[in-house]
Amino acid sequence: MLTFRLGLNVPTICRIDLDNALPASANAAVTAEEFCNAPAGYRVIALHPAPSAGTSLWFEYGGRRVQASASGMTTLAEEPTAAHRFRPLAIITPQQGQLAVSNITLQIVPR
Repeated sequence: MLTFRLGLNVPTICRIDLDNALPASANAAVTAEEFCNAPAGYRVIALHPAPSAGTSLWFEYGGRRVQASASGMTTLAEEPTAAHRFRPLAIITPQQGQLAVSNITLQIVPR
């Protein structure tokens, strides 16, 4: 009787896509599609300009509101396992001012 052992190496693939471009001004929502097959999970990160003095910037991602970090890098979500999900994303500026959303990018990073 012969016994075979088969092993596979699956590359880690993580991506995040938006259903539409971020709106020209804040306070409108889009849907983000996350996919990451990293067994240890992943983080979704927003890269953005640091909020200027006297202003604030918030992200509402998947129903959770997160204040933008002064560093210009804000963690929006952390997942402990591989996943494929859709989440709403809104960029909130309480001052109702214009925000250059073209300077905001999302990244998905395996853990």
